[in-house]
Amino acid sequence: MNTFFSIVTGLLLGYAVTTVLESYLHRVIYHAGPRTRRLWARYPRIGGPFQRAHFSHGIVHHQWTFRKDFVTQFSSQQEKARLDRRLRGPQGSLIQREYYGMTLRGVGIIWYNLPILPCILLVGLVVGPWGILGALPAVMAYSCLATFVHPCLHRPHGDEIARGSPMLRWVLKTRYMRFLRCHHYLHHRYVDCNFNLLPGGDVVLGHFRLPTAEDWNEMRRLGLVVDDGRTRTCATLIHHDS
Repeated sequence: MNTFFSIVTGLLLGYAVTTVLESYLHRVIYHAGPRTRRLWARYPRIGGPFQRAHFSHGIVHHQWTFRKDFVTQFSSQQEKARLDRRLRGPQGSLIQREYYGMTLRGVGIIWYNLPILPCILLVGLVVGPWGILGALPAVMAYSCLATFVHPCLHRPHGDEIARGSPMLRWVLKTRYMRFLRCHHYLHHRYVDCNFNLLPGGDVVLGHFRLPTAEDWNEMRRLGLVVDDGRTRTCATLIHHDS
């Protein structure tokens, strides 16, 4: 197979596999239902990593932080201190280093990427070794969005621009990031939708949701979107792209 064709095919397959798996795994692991969690508890050697992932994201990030609103992780230092007292052992330490589900650190990066890697290797079996090279950008984007971009989605529009590297600041100014902030807000508000940071899988799997007028008003109140004549609004971006 032609090298260029293999790389391009790997790029397309890698993106498709990564975005669909991100949406699926986010839903079935990070927001697992009671039946799934009971099954993990019965087989702790296999289910342990899944239990830890669910606790860090589904419990700590979605239930024990951002209780006031989407842009307020803790209402007070006392609230943060109470949570810290509940986080014990190596997992508790990792959750604190990851800023309570906001980013990835250390072994958390490995566990986050581990379910994706076998599928990327399968892409290589289908289109050859160059296909793996083509698929790598999607995997890197998957990790970088969770590590560097996700924390910025929980800040009001404009507050995140002054932080981070020049490359990150450029990314945060893009039209895609304005869309993604609203997309992720709806995930926190409704939980059972908009699982992707790398877009596409939610649409394929039927988990994509548009904002209502009430959602739009709340996003305005929180400063997530701005009507300033220069920055196109999130709702406009979503409806234009749909």
